[in-house]
Amino acid sequence: MIYRLLPREEWPKVEHIFEQFDRTLPGLGQIAVAEDNGAIVGMGVRQIAWHMEPWWMADGYHGKVSMGRLQQLLEAELEPGSLLYIFGPNEHIIKLAEAHGFRDTGWKVLCREV
Repeated sequence: MIYRLLPREEWPKVEHIFEQFDRTLPGLGQIAVAEDNGAIVGMGVRQIAWHMEPWWMADGYHGKVSMGRLQQLLEAELEPGSLLYIFGPNEHIIKLAEAHGFRDTGWKVLCREV
């Protein structure tokens, strides 16, 4: 078994794997592969995932600050088709995010400090 970082020019070799998850190759990141006799049999990807948090407003400004306007400013610079995530620490933020077009991915978010 050989483990290596896949050079960018070889990324098309794993494009079909991304398609299985209804995803495209990341714009930025690294792909590590496990190869057995030249065949890719395992893959790990480190990529940038745009996410919005925290969403905050000062006491007395609930209902006055437009989270939609803040979201528009942050989204304006993203390429079309980019995925944008928000972590929902409580029901209020989840409902706010859903009201602004975010949807539950069905995936549990896990974190690890390096």
